[in-house]
Amino acid sequence: MVPRYLPEAGRENANVAFWRMLQAFSEAHESSAQEGQTEAPDRDKKIDLHFVAFIEHGGKLYEMGK
Repeated sequence: MVPRYLPEAGRENANVAFWRMLQAFSEAHESSAQEGQTEAPDRDKKIDLHFVAFIEHGGKLYEMGK
């Protein structure tokens, strides 16, 4: 996950920061998951679906969306 070109100390700090961020996301997800489900839209209602993916390529992060 951490670029190999970072100095060893930088890699260690980046790893710590990454795991702290991951823990924060996990806690936020768990908290929101306890709130219940979103109400489904009416069967005949037209909805706009959106898909997003994040792709790493060549050391850069790209957001791919429809």
